[in-house]
Amino acid sequence: MSLARLREAVDTVPVGDCFGYANTEAKNHPGSTVCHGIVHHPWSGKKIRHAWVEDGEQIHDWQSSHGMRNKLDKATFYSTWKPTQVKRYTPEQAAINMLRHGHHGPWK
Repeated sequence: MSLARLREAVDTVPVGDCFGYANTEAKNHPGSTVCHGIVHHPWSGKKIRHAWVEDGEQIHDWQSSHGMRNKLDKATFYSTWKPTQVKRYTPEQAAINMLRHGHHGPWK
């Protein structure tokens, strides 16, 4: 994917329930990891709490991959969004935390 296409997708992406999406999407990908962290908008530098799913070298992320079948390669995602303070959960741990806290995240 070209940087221009990624920039277009990032600039037009709607804000949504990334935490709910990540929990739901992880159930569809056995062996995947639900990730919560802080991402940095590539042009404004704004810090944003975010959730995504890591599935091998693929990232399933409703917002930053809008219009691209919700998948990005891991290297592109990390180099573009520069996530920090990443917490990782198995789909089972995410489901337990969701029930325990009564919401999709982030959890403390």
